[in-house]
Amino acid sequence: MKLLFGNKNNDLLSRLRKQDPLAQKLFYEQHVGKFLSVSRSYIPDVYQSEDCVIKAFCKIFKSIDSFRGEGSLSAWGRRIVVNECLNFIKSHKTVFYL
Repeated sequence: MKLLFGNKNNDLLSRLRKQDPLAQKLFYEQHVGKFLSVSRSYIPDVYQSEDCVIKAFCKIFKSIDSFRGEGSLSAWGRRIVVNECLNFIKSHKTVFYL
């Protein structure tokens, strides 16, 4: 059973690398809930959190060729979401000078 699951992931990955819109839609639908949950744990505002997830999906689809396959595609995407959230937090940090 694991082999079959691995083949489905490999098929999805190869289709994502070809920029197949249906594969991108499938990946989005499979992961958007998890990614939003991760993003909300860093950024409580719903709209800003959604913006980070959208940017992360754009980065995932744009840089899919850099995925080396050392871990799961889901974990790689989740890491991109976390990095996008951290970048958002850094860019919106308020600095007070005394």
